[in-house]
Amino acid sequence: MKTHSIVIAGLSTLLLPALAFAGGRHEVTLKGGNVEFQGAVVNAACTVEAGSQHLIVQMGQVRSSDFHGLGSWTDPQAFTLTLKDCDTSVSQRAGVTFRGQTDKKDPGVLAVIGGRQSAQGVGLGLFDSQGHQIIPNQQPLSFTPLQDNTTEITFVARYRATSRTVIAGDANTQAWFTLTYL
Repeated sequence: MKTHSIVIAGLSTLLLPALAFAGGRHEVTLKGGNVEFQGAVVNAACTVEAGSQHLIVQMGQVRSSDFHGLGSWTDPQAFTLTLKDCDTSVSQRAGVTFRGQTDKKDPGVLAVIGGRQSAQGVGLGLFDSQGHQIIPNQQPLSFTPLQDNTTEITFVARYRATSRTVIAGDANTQAWFTLTYL
């Protein structure tokens, strides 16, 4: 029995400094949650330049008297999407699709964002650089040839009367765009 007591006493003497150094703490592990990682590896011909990712097109002020009946358009406002790091060995052309809420009376134009101070009887139409109207939420009909490094794709926006009477107010709208490479 004495040998057993001496072994326990000897082990205690060795372990006490380690326990004292640990400060008497013990480890506790709790379930914290999970992390989800999402992404994709793509072989896209270009990337969208930072300034084009959240573009604001200033349409300016348009008088309600500038509309001359249902379906009439205001003057055009050009804007450009810039693509960078383009590689024509991957794709030679790019098409742009604009997505957003369309006007209930004219699905060919984007709806003005509603609110008490919003314009009524007006929507926003988009056109490619050749003057062809781009219908929102539809695949692109035209494709722009890509240039190595940087490619600029120019569009035009115009307000359109969707009613016989246009009522003045804020005429803001929003669209999201995606690129299709060929």
